[in-house]
Order: sequence, then structure tokens, then C-alpha cells
Amino acid sequence: MRDPACWAGANALSSPGLRTLGGVVPATTTPDRPCLAAAPEVAHRLDLGQVFTAFVCSGFVYATAVANGLISVASSTAS
Repeated sequence: MRDPACWAGANALSSPGLRTLGGVVPATTTPDRPCLAAAPEVAHRLDLGQVFTAFVCSGFVYATAVANGLISVASSTAS
């Protein structure tokens, strides 16, 4: 999970007009490393600092709602 997440994050960061990512919201887990350890690792590998969130038991729907909230707040404060 970490390698694809880093690949997606690096691609997003290379998009025109995007300077930083505001968070990492993994919503799955793998046998080798649980989400709570994957989120900060992905953030570190993308040089995002201490910005991360992780959800496992509550699942994809809850993580999507949190990501939506993060995007809404960022959009409202960007102006």
C-alpha cells in the first residue's frame, strides 16, 4: 500500500499548480504494516512533514468523509 500511495502522491505533487498535499488519508491496511504506521511513512517519503490521518476499522466511507472535509476546509481558506 505504501508504494502505490507514494507513487500517487508524487504524481499529484508534480501536477501543474499543486505545491503541496494537505494530508495523507489511507483507508486500508496490509498484513506487513497497519495503516497507523503507513500514513506517517507515506507523509515522510513525500516530504510532507507531520500531516497525516489514518482509518482502518471505520473503513473507506469514513476516510472519504474526512478527506472531503479536509478538501472543503482547504478550499474555503485558499481565497
